[in-house]
Amino acid sequence: MKQSNIKMEKKGEIAMVECPSCNRVIEAPAKSDIIFECPHCHKELITFDKHKEQLQKQYNNNMKQKMQESIKQKKQLLIWGCIITFLCLFVYTSIIDKPDMHAIYIITKDYDAAINVEVEKALVKAAVDGDRMKTLEIIGNKQTIHFYQGDQVKITRDVVRGFPDHYRVERLSDGASALMPVKYLVKK
Repeated sequence: MKQSNIKMEKKGEIAMVECPSCNRVIEAPAKSDIIFECPHCHKELITFDKHKEQLQKQYNNNMKQKMQESIKQKKQLLIWGCIITFLCLFVYTSIIDKPDMHAIYIITKDYDAAINVEVEKALVKAAVDGDRMKTLEIIGNKQTIHFYQGDQVKITRDVVRGFPDHYRVERLSDGASALMPVKYLVKK
């Protein structure tokens, strides 16, 4: 038996390994996928090619690294996309024509402006229904303030609930306050 082992060593077909069961050093075939028995504990063992296993681990590590890099790139792309979207929204909202609350505006047309939202709703309803009597009744009850063309006003509130195209304005000459459509205001 020793002679056969010597011949196998010469051919390079034997390797010294440690048995995973008894932890003793034993001789094992150098080729992979060969079943043999431990001479000490008599457990059945199988050989494998460490080089192939290392190559497979390297391949798996490389693939995992590439996936992580890809995920990192996608996250960066998403972050930059969000930043650009936020900046675009910021620029868009700053470009929108918002009224200058400190500027003086001039009325472009004579207009009976409602003193509050309820009166404005009643005037709009009367106009839609074509009810001139109701409109005259509202104006006659001093629920509107007449603004003349050329009056100077200052915007006191740029958001009027229910009327996005109206501002609350205050006439500079007497301090009268009412709701005015945007289309009748021009910045001085």
